[in-house]
Amino acid sequence: MSKYFILFLLTVFLLAVSTSSHAFTLYWKDGHTQELKTMIVKGDNAECQVPKQGLWFDVPITKIDVEKTLESKKKEEDELKAREEAEEARIAAEEKKKLEEEKIKEQKRQEEERLAEQKLQKEEEIKKEEEQKKIEAEEILYRKKVGEKIWKANNGDLDLIKLWCDDKDFMRLTYDDIYKREGDRVKVLLDYSTTDQNQYEVIYLNPENKIIRETIDGNLLETEASYQERIREQKREAREKAEKRRAEEKLLSVFPAKIRKDIQNHKIWLGMTAEMAKLSWGKPEQINRDVGPWGVHEQWVYGNDQYLYFENDVLTSWQD
Repeated sequence: MSKYFILFLLTVFLLAVSTSSHAFTLYWKDGHTQELKTMIVKGDNAECQVPKQGLWFDVPITKIDVEKTLESKKKEEDELKAREEAEEARIAAEEKKKLEEEKIKEQKRQEEERLAEQKLQKEEEIKKEEEQKKIEAEEILYRKKVGEKIWKANNGDLDLIKLWCDDKDFMRLTYDDIYKREGDRVKVLLDYSTTDQNQYEVIYLNPENKIIRETIDGNLLETEASYQERIREQKREAREKAEKRRAEEKLLSVFPAKIRKDIQNHKIWLGMTAEMAKLSWGKPEQINRDVGPWGVHEQWVYGNDQYLYFENDVLTSWQD
């Protein structure tokens, strides 16, 4: 149908209703978009403003068609609204479900954390109990080892007492100092190094049974083996001195009282025998001997340029 013919029909319709004082609504469909178009057309020969482009309304329709169209459109809108509401309800339900699942998950996580914390706390309590039992057992053991005096003197300091009992690296002090007497046993804590290699950390018992821990000069220390050897040597020298003293006393007993007194005062005189001289001045550092037809000549050498001269074991002269 030609657009000019449609325009002609519209014009005739407008002329037919122009004598009426009523207003009419003109309905049509856009041929391109299929959308419903309306226009109010008034009578009383009023000039109607009709679109001049027929492309706007190339399919005239009746009021009935319009109502059907509006009903169909409303139905579509209602269906669309129903679908949108259903979609919104579905999304809301999914969000609610998701929130509930997250809430359940969070509650489960919190419960797991609570149980894990309780378990850890229980394990720590058990560990502390075991450590306490171990400490109590060690206290009983080391208290028995050191005895009540040492235990009480050190206020039950288990760590210090364990060092004293367990470290077996004993050494001795070789000299007197302001802290200890010569020969006191000390334990060298070799695991505790000092900045100075000649310094040693030691622990020892003082006269009050208190364990003392300090750093001392390494020159004051000797090994246990060296100490025992030194003690044996001292005992041997003491025995020899005692034996020598008894022998001298025995020899002196055969001399008259005056001679015994002079010997005890370390005096010498011409005519005294070599045995008397040895009892008076002691054993010489060196003896130089000459043997000839005249007999035996001896020079006894002492320190500080002191000399005794003997002819056949009789003192003939001396030099000092």
